[in-house]
Amino acid sequence: MTIKELAEFTGKTERTIRNWVNKAGKINGLIQEKISRSLETKKSSDFTVDEIGEVLNAGSMSKDAVTILMQNARQETTVITTNNSVDYVEIGKMIAMAVTSAMTPILQELRQPQQNQPKQLALPSAPDIKPRALLRQLVNDYAHSINITPRESWNELYKQFYYRCNESIKTKAKNLKIIPLDYLENENKLLTACSIMKDLIG
Repeated sequence: MTIKELAEFTGKTERTIRNWVNKAGKINGLIQEKISRSLETKKSSDFTVDEIGEVLNAGSMSKDAVTILMQNARQETTVITTNNSVDYVEIGKMIAMAVTSAMTPILQELRQPQQNQPKQLALPSAPDIKPRALLRQLVNDYAHSINITPRESWNELYKQFYYRCNESIKTKAKNLKIIPLDYLENENKLLTACSIMKDLIG
């Protein structure tokens, strides 16, 4: 492949490719030899697949991209013709296909509109509801479910507590000069009251 062909396939100017060739020539004696010969004969030098890899590595192309491209070059193309010369047209086609293949997913990703996805906040665990607050909620739910006032709902709880547990919450609270809800809490009977309300709600 000539400098002109390599420039066409990489989308670079011939001047850029010459600079890459010169850099590669400082490392590889065979490339330097071809440069000298081309200056003497005033003819374009043809570079082998391996030499093309070195030229591309000497340039500004990504090392990973060059590695992939050259692996594809060696695997997918038979470069020896019947005259034991390198078929640069086939190499050129292969390089173009390899570059296109390597760049397609990158270009597709760049073309897709960037969507601003809202960040998911890490929420703390919901705190457990306290028995007293749970009982209030259940009493209100029961009142709403049968269309009575919350006061009537509380009275129904105390009535059910008396029938089921044989204990008058209102009377005992009155004797202690506290409200019935405080009595239930002080006597650790809030959960029993919650169970009764859940049973009433069904």
